[in-house]
Amino acid sequence: RVDDRHPVLFDHPSDHVPGMLLLEAFRQSARAACGCPDADIALIEATYHRFVELDEPANVVARIDAHDPWIVRTTVEQWGEVLASGVVRLAPDRSRC
Repeated sequence: RVDDRHPVLFDHPSDHVPGMLLLEAFRQSARAACGCPDADIALIEATYHRFVELDEPANVVARIDAHDPWIVRTTVEQWGEVLASGVVRLAPDRSRC
């Protein structure tokens, strides 16, 4: 769900999901996937393949890397197609996880 009245993420009218909103989706999904909701973010790399439309459902998918549990590979999918992808590296403070 997107609140298009958010003053920072939607500083002008648009029919597309802003890139910053996709980064926030990557951040939140990585924290949820690793089970550490307070983990700091060490790195986010994102690639935008196509615009994500606001008026159609989109799914955020997060998969923990098989070799490093603090790396999460993320995608935003719409119409069965990957429209944005990224890698999030978490810098966990194990005392908070």
